[in-house]
Amino acid sequence: MRSAPAPLGRAAFGALLLSIALGVFFRIYHADFKLYNADEVNSSIRISGHTNKQVSHAIFDGRLHHIGDIDAFAIPTAKTKPSDIWQSLASEDPQHPPLVFLVTFASERLTGDSIFFRRLPALVFGLLAVWAAWWFGRELFREAEPAWILAALIAVSPFQVAYSQEAREYSFFLFALCASSALLLAALRTGGRGFLVCYALSVALGCWGFTLFLLVAAAQGLYTVTPASGTPRARRVGALIALAAGLLTFVPWLLNLAKNVNVAVNDTAWQTTALTAPLYAGKWIFNAGSVFFDLDYLSLAWLPVVLLALAIAFVACVAFVRGTPPRIWLLPLLIGAFPLLAIALPDALEHETRALQSRYLTATWLAIEIGTAGGLWLALRKMRGTELIAGRAGLGVLLGCGVTSCAVSSQARTWWLTGQQSMRAMPAIADRLRETNGATIVYLVDDDDILLLQPYAKPSLAFHLHPHLDDAALRSAAHPYAILSSEQMSHEPLASRMQRVPLVMSFEMRPDPAIDELRRRGAAARKLEDYGRLDLGLYALAPSATRP
Repeated sequence: MRSAPAPLGRAAFGALLLSIALGVFFRIYHADFKLYNADEVNSSIRISGHTNKQVSHAIFDGRLHHIGDIDAFAIPTAKTKPSDIWQSLASEDPQHPPLVFLVTFASERLTGDSIFFRRLPALVFGLLAVWAAWWFGRELFREAEPAWILAALIAVSPFQVAYSQEAREYSFFLFALCASSALLLAALRTGGRGFLVCYALSVALGCWGFTLFLLVAAAQGLYTVTPASGTPRARRVGALIALAAGLLTFVPWLLNLAKNVNVAVNDTAWQTTALTAPLYAGKWIFNAGSVFFDLDYLSLAWLPVVLLALAIAFVACVAFVRGTPPRIWLLPLLIGAFPLLAIALPDALEHETRALQSRYLTATWLAIEIGTAGGLWLALRKMRGTELIAGRAGLGVLLGCGVTSCAVSSQARTWWLTGQQSMRAMPAIADRLRETNGATIVYLVDDDDILLLQPYAKPSLAFHLHPHLDDAALRSAAHPYAILSSEQMSHEPLASRMQRVPLVMSFEMRPDPAIDELRRRGAAARKLEDYGRLDLGLYALAPSATRP
């Protein structure tokens, strides 16, 4: 490869390399700083080889426990076997295949336990995804310049950086998507058996890593059978055989999913409620915008920047389709369209909200980034004129938006990822309980809260959980505490005898009231509890209250 691709120029190429370096930095920096959220707690339960049912039985058994006692439900032990992880997912979370959980299990066995090490596999896959995106771009465009632009856009994408720091399978999904697509294009270009074998393996790994990879495989298959791929029939047949071989390996898990489909449906039932049209549209704008800029999470004042970034991406994508042959634009179009149609179309017909879970549309966001990179590349190829100026300006705006977003979010303990808003008080609660000898948690509404507290609390912190906040609960400890929101407390019969404990919140970066109000409306429409728990806090017996 040339050190500085000629159409880009040294300055532009230097900006791309700097953006990629910053993307690496933002993925690693403060990787253990963001709060460990509810989805990640669920990952830890699976990786420890347990089920949610076992956790509930253990912590609600009517006995006194300590936080250190529940380490077994968050950390794999010497007794944890891969088959335990498989069984936990197969029985309670069949929509999530086991590959990434098993990789994380093996990683934690080697590294030990901490929030950073729990997130380490996701972080590594997030870094590999930047390289895989470059390779995909190189095979797709057959030139290095647009590949560098694509890698830089993905490196500083707020969406991609956020999911590289979450102990889930979504950064692996992006890596597998890019790597498998690059291998497919290499196999079609060369017909080499090595590429075909590696492509089949990548399809198998992609499916075993994330179920929605099946939609990517379908898009790749359709691209392969079309003459637009521009390759001889024999090579296309070979690629289809490799694709089928990879898919066949996933049949055992698909049979398990079919067997436990009701479990998967119930687990995602919260996504079936409707939003009003304005809230639905607003969430779509935020999700699409977060590919390039996400500070509108904090304030609507940033919305014009989001719209500018989306406008640049739209114009670039149109130029990409109009200025390149179908061999180039068809594959990313299919990769983006398949999940969009499979998830968003049923949403529109059934008035549901699955498509608003932005991680499900990772392939769609990648397709937009590819189109944007391609369109900007076409503009930058012009040696002079308004198109060249517009291309440089557009690239500068998008890279600047990404770097700015990542720089701000890197200093925040909570961001827009699932569940982080409702548990931002957990470190402060742990610090406050550390100051009181004999402090005992006697009541909480959500049993996940104990596991959310576990990474921050001292192992000796006691809890003796009761089904109700009643006299029996308050009599069970010398210093009883409850964890719940003010709204939840207002429904408790003994609310008048409890008082909220002041907490010192560190590194708090809260959205402005208008943003919080929009989220509350959305949560109310969807009957979600998360935003009803935005002010989750610690309660103690009021000094004036008579002890039961």
